[in-house]
Amino acid sequence: MLEQERIMHTAHLNTLMGREVHREITLPSTLQLPHLSKTEGEIEGLAHSMRPELKATEMMAQGSKARLTQARQSLLPDFSLGFTYAQRPNQIDAWTGTAMINLPIWFWGKNRAEIREAKAEARAAESEAHAMQIHTSHETAQNFSAVKAAEKILGNYERKTVPAVRANLESARLAYANGKAD
Repeated sequence: MLEQERIMHTAHLNTLMGREVHREITLPSTLQLPHLSKTEGEIEGLAHSMRPELKATEMMAQGSKARLTQARQSLLPDFSLGFTYAQRPNQIDAWTGTAMINLPIWFWGKNRAEIREAKAEARAAESEAHAMQIHTSHETAQNFSAVKAAEKILGNYERKTVPAVRANLESARLAYANGKAD
């Protein structure tokens, strides 16, 4: 029963660690305390440059700005120039030129509504991107603080608690060896 649970938990732990399921888990002979080598600013910079959600919100803001530019450009007139050459049998060849200007004067109300909508969408996307930046900074600061607190606790255990426990254990061993144990 216990062996079955050990195998099951070993497989689960290996899965979590991205290793082969049946790989044996061994403990190192000595444990090294982890130490965070980067500053909070460096970690925050990495978080801002590598976080996919932040990149996605920034891309949405850029797309919204592009749609706003497109909506504004719909108010501009369109110019078209054309030139045609035609050969006609038994007649003089024809050269034709055309110039067109398309003025969007009939649908200004529609265009203005599209621009207002695009502006609102761009502001919302920028706000969402800014909120994600603030959220990322907050999470980074919170996690950095937790790591530093854990480093401090581990350091206290290593400097104070572990030596005291070892001294107590050695004292108990000596007392037992001398027959003075309770």
